[in-house]
Amino acid sequence: MKLDVDFKSIRSRSELATALGGVPLAALDVVMLTDDTCRCTGCFLPAVRGNHKYCILHSQTWYPSLTDAKGKPSKNCRGHLLLGPEFMKSYNYPAESPCSCCCDDKTCEGIGYCHTGMFSLPMDTENAKKAMKAMRMHPDNQKNILKRIEKGSTPRIAPWHIHPRDRRIGPDGRYRIVERSVYKDEEKVEYSFPPPNYHPADFVAYEVKSRTNGYRRGVDDGSDEALPRWVKDMAKAQAREASSASSAPSASVGAAVTPSPKKSRKISHVAAKKRRADVNLDEDKDEQIRLLKAQLESALFELEGVKVELEIQKDKSLQIKLERDQLREEVERLRGVLEELKQAKVVLSFDDLKPEGALGDYVKDFTFFDSYETNVAFLDMINAADTLGEGNGLCENLPRYSKVSWEERQKCNKELKKYRAGKGSGGNGCEENKENEAEPRTKDHLPTADTVEENDGECDDTVFVPIDEAEEDGTTAIPSAFNAAPSSRRKVSYRTEWLVYCIYTHSGWTQRQIAALFGIGPTLVSDIVYAWANLLDQVLRRFFPAPTRSQMLRAYPVSVLRKFSSVAIIYMLLDATEIRADVASMKNMNAALFSAYKHSSTAKWLVGSDVIGTTWWDSIPDASPGAASDPVMVAITRILEQIPAGMAVEVDKGFIIDNACAELGIICIRPVKKQKGQTQQSKADTALTQKVGKTRIPIEQANGQMKRSTRYFNGSIPLLQLGLANLIFRVSYLLQNFKVGFIQERHPDGPPAVGRPSKAEIRWYGATDEGLVDIRPDVAIWGTDKEIARWKELRNLEENNDLTNTDISEIVLAEDWPSKLRKELENL
Repeated sequence: MKLDVDFKSIRSRSELATALGGVPLAALDVVMLTDDTCRCTGCFLPAVRGNHKYCILHSQTWYPSLTDAKGKPSKNCRGHLLLGPEFMKSYNYPAESPCSCCCDDKTCEGIGYCHTGMFSLPMDTENAKKAMKAMRMHPDNQKNILKRIEKGSTPRIAPWHIHPRDRRIGPDGRYRIVERSVYKDEEKVEYSFPPPNYHPADFVAYEVKSRTNGYRRGVDDGSDEALPRWVKDMAKAQAREASSASSAPSASVGAAVTPSPKKSRKISHVAAKKRRADVNLDEDKDEQIRLLKAQLESALFELEGVKVELEIQKDKSLQIKLERDQLREEVERLRGVLEELKQAKVVLSFDDLKPEGALGDYVKDFTFFDSYETNVAFLDMINAADTLGEGNGLCENLPRYSKVSWEERQKCNKELKKYRAGKGSGGNGCEENKENEAEPRTKDHLPTADTVEENDGECDDTVFVPIDEAEEDGTTAIPSAFNAAPSSRRKVSYRTEWLVYCIYTHSGWTQRQIAALFGIGPTLVSDIVYAWANLLDQVLRRFFPAPTRSQMLRAYPVSVLRKFSSVAIIYMLLDATEIRADVASMKNMNAALFSAYKHSSTAKWLVGSDVIGTTWWDSIPDASPGAASDPVMVAITRILEQIPAGMAVEVDKGFIIDNACAELGIICIRPVKKQKGQTQQSKADTALTQKVGKTRIPIEQANGQMKRSTRYFNGSIPLLQLGLANLIFRVSYLLQNFKVGFIQERHPDGPPAVGRPSKAEIRWYGATDEGLVDIRPDVAIWGTDKEIARWKELRNLEENNDLTNTDISEIVLAEDWPSKLRKELENL
């Protein structure tokens, strides 16, 4: 049935849509008139492409819809979003019949067809699976596509699945892949092909809608109610049809014979085609100019700032002008910015770590963590404003180091010496957590590393908690010198101060370079570095005390148990690290610092860790001169006194400390050196050497992580900064506890380190990981003879029938039998 519509009287798009039977407004933009007339007899209006050769009045099926005329779901509704004629199937018909995208995304189906080139999925099965996973395809659809690939078929995907940075429009107007050796997605995952994980909705929002916003196709005034250009063509065609009807001869005797319908249709078709060619010449020329301009812009895609202008000359030829007006404007703008920079200092701040900031893409290169959010969480934790009160946080009120009086510094040193004498290297460090030994702290109390690469990554999403409120005697977690109110107004925020400290230690820049970056003086940079080194050293001391035996046994590596015949005796892996220092001018100091191993002046540190590479404050004593041997350093630092009697320390060949260990009731596990003149070790010595070498990997891993993350130690340590170097060294090691533990044979297939707990969470807060086991229930694995006898005694008591083996083990551990054993040894 033909609709009665007078196109000349139509004034708005909504009126036109209503007159055509209530079609969607967007359907008006995808109307494409053909040179053929309507297939209905007696109708001379042009047919619409995709409308089954009917004009727009005889049929309204030129656009795809989710439902058909009866309200049932359409079988083929691709392109139902009606984004433009170039997304319709009949856009280039019959010259080209486009193929559809192989995905099952509804938005992709709504966009339609691509006439400017399709991309193919990788033809190898492995990459094809990765690509389909990136596209979030349904498993059933993935199976069907893999079957097609096996049969030799090439599945196609639309360009809008590829990120704009990986595709471009070539000179021929068709999409091309930007060639790269390695492709990366938004999460920095590497691919050998462009990952098809760009969402089609983003293509619609940022590439289609942005081009057509405020502009209707074929309309120049940008009004939403302006009519499409084809309405004028239809009005002219209706006028010609009415003129032909009025001028036709009336039927009378002697009149010319009326031609047959078939011949009349052919004549009218030729006449209409000629009239359209004459009337629409200028409009076709405008359309050609628009298309040519789009092709030129695509061809000049790589030339940023080029402006294309096309003009019609008197001889109907086209003149093309390429201008760089945009580039000239950009140059003028940059000149203005340069003048502003000359007049004002541009400085960095902590906000530059935000994703949109100057350092947003390089956070892990300037800080110890790899995201802005993680740094904020860490600072909130150590600031403890939620515990101490708003405005009273430790970091907010951290005084300048140069403003701390000598008396306050002496008081701070006395407090630290008192701690070391009572709980630190001078005593059994495992006694500090004895009160919390029976009950592990919950996961909510410790920093966790959710997504960390096992061997080299920084914490990705780390959750931190505030420090403890106060000690029983009312003191806070850090010495009193750091609780003083700031002496002057801060020039930079405490978060920016953290960035200053990180760049100095993590990046290894000089103080003068950092001062220039932040617009402050070198003296202030020095104050910030010293103050933050002291603050972090004391705050992390509270977070990472010496672990108890119970905490050690809660998560013990299965691989270590296998190598030591199911006996869990290793408490500490001990190693020494040397770092170059400046050459001293005094002979005595130069002789003390000179290392025969490094053949230069060095500072030497002892570092102890547990079996998964976790370090604690007392396991990293202050440095010794490079000339000191390993046994001498062990004796000076008294680091072995932290190890409970009956347990073992695993060392390298240079640690000849068997006698010192025997005095403390500690087992020393050390590789056997070749004797003088010995050509080959015995089978037992070789097995022991291999066993120790494999189980000592975590401490070597911790050493490597610290040195990679602290470039301050890449150069020589200034002699005047040896005290500061002690703090930076210890803090840098303790910050590695926010990474995942090094657990050998954790999983045979080696899954990625996603969602794993950090080393600190495992050791102090009751978390576990694959490859670790709780061995507390089996006292035969970890207990001494007296502990085993005591455990059996408690197990046989009727009053303990309701207790589990783990509960009995906790009771035995709480009785601290290692301390009793050590006292017996002292009395011998």
